[in-house]
Amino acid sequence: MAVTSSNTIAIQIREHLAATIAGITTDAGYNVTVLASTTGIYVDQHDSARQPSVHTSYTGTDYVGRDTPVQTRYPLARFVIRADVKDSTDPEAKADLMAVDIAKAFAVDISRGGLAIDTKILRTELHLSENGWATAWIEVTVEFRQSFGAAAG
Repeated sequence: MAVTSSNTIAIQIREHLAATIAGITTDAGYNVTVLASTTGIYVDQHDSARQPSVHTSYTGTDYVGRDTPVQTRYPLARFVIRADVKDSTDPEAKADLMAVDIAKAFAVDISRGGLAIDTKILRTELHLSENGWATAWIEVTVEFRQSFGAAAG
């Protein structure tokens, strides 16, 4: 079995998270429609024509201990989701709805298309800015299995 880099799997998971977020629309039963879903280096999305916008960043991988064969490990990839919204009446409420919609969308497939074992939201923070802007920061971990070497036999 070939060795697959944890970072390679984590980047595939990041892309799956971003694609899941891009599917958040009112037509699909959500509270809001995401107009921009990006990954990689964060670029300020404070363009009211592309709101709400969501950015997914991969922040690293932890290796959690488990009693497993030497050929398998269970890394925990960390991500930060930044959802920027603009609303002239209640930006905090809209950012909160955005965070709820992201959690709902992630719950549909905790395996991230078969790449992962579990997806967990660790924490959500709401931040208000000026001029009707609010941001929801969502910390997410995704546990996946990584096998390498020959199977014990």
